[in-house]
Amino acid sequence: MFTITHNVALVSFLFNLLYSSFAYAEKRSYIVYMGEHQHGGTEEDFARATRSHHDFLASFLGSYEEARNAIFYSYDKHINGFAARLDDDIVDEIKKHPSVISIFRDKAKKLLTTHSWSFMDLENTHSGQSLSPDLREVKQYPLIKGQDAKLLHADDFDANLCALDTWNATKVKGKILVCLRGGVDRFLRSFIARDLGAAGLVLCNDDTNVNDLYPTPYVIPTAYIDFTAGSCHESIFQVGGKASSAVAEFSSRGPNYITPEILKPDITGPEVEIIAAWTEGSPPGPVSQALYDLRYSSFYMIDGTSMATPHVSGLAGLLKTLYPHWSPAMIRSAIMPTARTRDNTGHRIIDLDTMQKTDPFSYGSGHLRPTRAMDPGLVYDLRACSQINLFDPNYKCPKTFNVFDLNYPSISIPQLNGTVILTRTLKNVGKPSTYVAHVRSPAGFSITVEPTTLKFGESEEKSFTVSVTSTTAGSGSLMGSFMFGVLTWADGQHYVRSPIAVSTPYIL
Repeated sequence: MFTITHNVALVSFLFNLLYSSFAYAEKRSYIVYMGEHQHGGTEEDFARATRSHHDFLASFLGSYEEARNAIFYSYDKHINGFAARLDDDIVDEIKKHPSVISIFRDKAKKLLTTHSWSFMDLENTHSGQSLSPDLREVKQYPLIKGQDAKLLHADDFDANLCALDTWNATKVKGKILVCLRGGVDRFLRSFIARDLGAAGLVLCNDDTNVNDLYPTPYVIPTAYIDFTAGSCHESIFQVGGKASSAVAEFSSRGPNYITPEILKPDITGPEVEIIAAWTEGSPPGPVSQALYDLRYSSFYMIDGTSMATPHVSGLAGLLKTLYPHWSPAMIRSAIMPTARTRDNTGHRIIDLDTMQKTDPFSYGSGHLRPTRAMDPGLVYDLRACSQINLFDPNYKCPKTFNVFDLNYPSISIPQLNGTVILTRTLKNVGKPSTYVAHVRSPAGFSITVEPTTLKFGESEEKSFTVSVTSTTAGSGSLMGSFMFGVLTWADGQHYVRSPIAVSTPYIL
């Protein structure tokens, strides 16, 4: 009898233990979103917001202590809400509260970004994925050029393009087919190569395509070779090199025709072949490919300004999180003057539209560098009054306003005839330091900065003037053309760089 009672007690104990463990396991991470904060942005405001979250959850859990233990993150600066471990019953109750906009599971997201990290000088510990299958074995696959894989009746020129109906399936099978760009739809060519048993494709640009590299959702592993990296006509096929920054052909360019006194664009970010979200309602790529491409994916490589924008806005969000009191102008100023104008191979950024070294009308201040932007040293802040006066001439600020004095991180002076003196104000957001001005004047102009040295205390602001004078004789090839220079304030650790664009009047 004792044994039975003991066993019953043991079973009851185990059941209670399992039940309590199961109940605990049911608690999952949720984010409770309550809109945005209306506070003033001080440390006291942040602390008050956190306490309000604890008070809110305590009303559901029964005690302030339980609420503090449940909440593991409080969104106290911009977004109003918190993240907490909650069970389903509590979640259902919280959903009913009028202050709650939404509540949803806090799920880990797998990062698919690959090259954006290296292009922005950040560490990358993540690997990418491919729409086409990997090569089945880790080995060296033989290369065969289109001309060497052709049928007897095929034309050599068409065969080098890997034109349709020119390939000998026996010669192609198990090899990587090397073709010249042009003449044949790239996507369709990969389908046919796969059906003939090719292991992969290499598409080589010629002197017409040069460095145009377009992302395409191929069905077999495919590589592009730009004109400067390799040639399909070489008997020994060698490929090497390192990806570097360049301005895409479709990227917008200056000057700013509406307000030429403000240099545009501001900044350059990654915008070519970006792995981005894609609807699974249609296959990736152009609509025309959907006729014979039945694959579906949640990601795809996309080009365009819409891809650069999230990189830049993400950096802006990072800076706002690090420095909640910074104004939008300060954030922009941290990003622009810390950008680079050389690619990650150390050469000047080129323009893929002209294949020439480019200028601020193509890349603005340069390619963004998040690490540098987080510690810019100095920034150009912008008062609301000057911005309103710029766009509304009827609004009268306390002082007279000159568009050249807009405290922008770049300088643009169109149609200069004589001398222009403009003023800028820098704010120290780092440690006390002394900065020295370094100027490279545009061809045909002289630039003087006064003073040439600025000594900053903590959070101190100081102003300086820039005097720009035209030194051209009034005619010649420079007339009406913008020339470029740069002003850099440096303290040995920080380099606050402002591009300068100046033109003289057109002479008819």
